Amino acid sequence: MDSAKVTASLASSSDAMAAFIKTSFGDPKQEIRREDWAAPMTAQDIVLGRFAFNALLALTDNSHFQYQEGFLPEEHWLGVRSTIGGAIAASSYLRDHVEATLGQRRPAFRDALIDIMREIDEDSTPGRIRD
Repeated sequence: MDSAKVTASLASSSDAMAAFIKTSFGDPKQEIRREDWAAPMTAQDIVLGRFAFNALLALTDNSHFQYQEGFLPEEHWLGVRSTIGGAIAASSYLRDHVEATLGQRRPAFRDALIDIMREIDEDSTPGRIRD
């Protein structure tokens, strides 16, 4: 199934959207960080969250590939890169999923994800002065 169909299916399901919210703002140890969505994650939440994350990563990889091949301008890729970086920085569950599935990614996209996570880690180093 292609990522656009997965994304559309997830977006049309209230259960899938609830799972995406829980997994996006929770962590894999079942500790929900956002009080508004505080509810235990179920196995269904975790599975649906993984589907949503895989669809997000597939769409991001597609943009990266098109950028590399010259079909998309750098500005587009930088915007997509910023979005996925923000999502990875905000969600420990997504970060864990990205790290666990790096070996399944296209080599150039895997390198881009590693760079993004390295930048996140450098930006969150205690005592670092940001520009």
